[in-house]
Amino acid sequence: MYRHNCRPMRCQPGALALSVALLLAVPAAGVPHALAQVRSKAEAAPAASVPATAEAVLQATTARASCLIEANSVIKLSSATQGVLSRVDINRGDVVQAGQMVAQLESDVEIAQLAAAKLRSDTDAIVKSRRAEAEFNKTRAGRSRELMQKQIVAPQKHEENETQAAMARFALDQAIFEQKVAAIEVERLTAIIERRRIRAPVSGVVTRIDLHPGEYADPAQSIATMAENRPLRVEIYLPAEAYPHIKVGMRIEVRPREPIGGSYVTEILVRDPVIDSASGLFQIQARLANADGAIPAGIRCTISFPK
Repeated sequence: MYRHNCRPMRCQPGALALSVALLLAVPAAGVPHALAQVRSKAEAAPAASVPATAEAVLQATTARASCLIEANSVIKLSSATQGVLSRVDINRGDVVQAGQMVAQLESDVEIAQLAAAKLRSDTDAIVKSRRAEAEFNKTRAGRSRELMQKQIVAPQKHEENETQAAMARFALDQAIFEQKVAAIEVERLTAIIERRRIRAPVSGVVTRIDLHPGEYADPAQSIATMAENRPLRVEIYLPAEAYPHIKVGMRIEVRPREPIGGSYVTEILVRDPVIDSASGLFQIQARLANADGAIPAGIRCTISFPK
């Protein structure tokens, strides 16, 4: 019902009739026109594209992926024991192989002790002497037994011969024992000297030298730092909507950015079981063999999923 604020006897009949006519005319003409405009915009607007397959989802998320090629591991080399460095055989940028000796602590005393232990272990002169003495006393004790039975030798003399034969056997056993101990000592000293040698646990490149010959080293202090670059680790962050479609073992194409360039196909090794709630991203990892060392660590990359 139309309401107005005109006081009685003050509203003119012509103005009231004009207002009613305008109110009745606007809905009749404006509503169909507005509906027509909404309908035309809805028809002109394209439908939202929703990936229908896993392949479409993965290809749609690669543009939002963050990819970084890193060293497979970064290792701080230190000594297993304390001592003064006698040599450091590497420099920054050197390529080292797994098992290569890169530094050594002073070991002159241990090396001399090892030489003496090897001499005792390898020399069997004492054992031969004790064996000959044992054989002689055994033979003499046997003859004295025969002579005693013939009452030619007194029992006391025979007992002395038997005692000497037993002592000769014990001396032989002692010589054999000492030779075995010397062999074990060789192994012990070899292990001690080896502990004073610092070797590269993996193949890689030296990125830093912290100590030099003449400086004191201990297990808590780094002598050098090396990065394992054969293979390299590829870390990739993807949006959460790709999570159901990523499987361990899937093939992935990694393309290092220029100026390195190139394209390398590898497999997904790890899919992080946790999605970061703040960013909505999760991590996957792959590995590049990098046998020739052509790809440096620390370079960004792009990815795609081969069909």
